[in-house]
Amino acid sequence: MLSTVMATGEFDPAGPLAMVVFLPLVGALLLGFAPKPVARVLGRVAVLWTLPGALFLLAAAWFGASGHSVVGVRWLERLPAGAGLVLSIWNIVPALLVGLTAPLALLVAEPREKTPARAGWLLVLASSTQAALLGAGPGMVILGWVGGTWALFFLLGEADAEAQGQKANGPFVAHALACACVLAAGLSPGLLPLLVLAAAIRLGVPPFHGPLARAFEVLPTGAVLLLGVGFTTTGLLAAHDGTLALARAVGTSAVVAGTLAAFGALWAGLVALPQDDLRRRVAGFLSAQGAMWLALLALVDPALARPAVGGWALVTLVALVAIVVAYARLWAFARTGDLRAYGGLGQVALLRSTLLLLAFAALLAAPFLGARGSGVKALAASLVASPLAGGALALGGALGCLALGLAIYRTIRGQAAMPLPAPDLSGREWAFLALLAATLIFLSSLGPEVGGLGSLWPVFAAAGTP
Repeated sequence: MLSTVMATGEFDPAGPLAMVVFLPLVGALLLGFAPKPVARVLGRVAVLWTLPGALFLLAAAWFGASGHSVVGVRWLERLPAGAGLVLSIWNIVPALLVGLTAPLALLVAEPREKTPARAGWLLVLASSTQAALLGAGPGMVILGWVGGTWALFFLLGEADAEAQGQKANGPFVAHALACACVLAAGLSPGLLPLLVLAAAIRLGVPPFHGPLARAFEVLPTGAVLLLGVGFTTTGLLAAHDGTLALARAVGTSAVVAGTLAAFGALWAGLVALPQDDLRRRVAGFLSAQGAMWLALLALVDPALARPAVGGWALVTLVALVAIVVAYARLWAFARTGDLRAYGGLGQVALLRSTLLLLAFAALLAAPFLGARGSGVKALAASLVASPLAGGALALGGALGCLALGLAIYRTIRGQAAMPLPAPDLSGREWAFLALLAATLIFLSSLGPEVGGLGSLWPVFAAAGTP
């Protein structure tokens, strides 16, 4: 992630990759400086700034898949001042996930009226996340992390305007610390183990689960989508590099970090269960998963842990997007995450209920679906390596799934204080389902070296080291 050695190969002038990173940023600047009447019009079509990048990434994955080799995807671009962007098998899957989520984040139903300012900061968050994923050197990666943190701060402040943005302070301070860790790691290779701390913050690993839950509770639905996918992908990349550096520096320190993360997964699962806010339940599930993935990367042989975490995370994030989309119209009406406001969905919206059940089933099956079942093998290996830590991380992941599953069950079968007008899936949501099914089929059809459901993400074994 923070390699100081530029990627080998012939760098082209800025082109499609620069468009992926900077086109949303151009849209955000126009929204920020345009007169209010113009900004309102631009805000309604803000999604157009994200579509070219998403289409390019889809095309790159499609044509790269035909190579079925470590050089199947290779795109290098030089930027001014010595910076660069690189798209390869090392980052195509997370970049594609963010690229497909960004348009959706600008289109989903929201509890509050959509504003040009919110659309602009969503574009900044998408641009910053792609910069952190595609940067060819430390400078671009650091700028991506810092930009994402500032976008989160302003999105939280806009959503919590009634309380003068007080709920934005905690998440901003935590993620600012993560940026400081990435900056320090970029300045000195000896500080690369700090990436483990940065990863723990972005993944919401305890004791940093509170800021993630607070962010999910306050943020608009589109920001929840983009934050969940974007921060998880960048956090996993940092986790990979950090645990590798930690193991090389002091072998036992990686085991200690993995054990702490394993018990963090257990704590996150326990905390998620009693939450009475639906959004905080989703955040608790994601925290437990993130802590479990970090523990596996630290405790298990990298040759097994990396494909296991990569495939597992891919299936989990796609299914999580489906769950958030299924809930979006309910959140838009209820304007609250209080679980008592949800219930009886199975009686009035059978297709929406089915979508929730299928997405949750995919979450449960993710260890089996991703990377040809490597997730299950990694869990078993963690139990062999450290029965106590392995048992803690497995139990934590199970409790996180239970917390989310109980919330979905209440939504479908429970009784709400006031019935929700829950129309079944709209045309836009049907379009999303078609796109989701096509994306899953497409990803599963790609060769393992390029990034399908049998892929290795974020690091591909066939390529050794970047």
